[in-house]
Amino acid sequence: MRLLFNPADGEIFYAIRDADWFWFAHTTNIPLAEFDIDEVAPENKDICMDLRRVAGRLI
Repeated sequence: MRLLFNPADGEIFYAIRDADWFWFAHTTNIPLAEFDIDEVAPENKDICMDLRRVAGRLI
């Protein structure tokens, strides 16, 4: 899973699964940093599910 976030404030704009990365189009007009998470590792399963659910939302 790849996270695209604003390095200035840490806001996560996109959480993209590895399977969807090829089809993903970056449409945000600001430069974003990238962070990779191993989504196959069992200890990251809950983290990846939560990130997909809340990415791009203000909470």
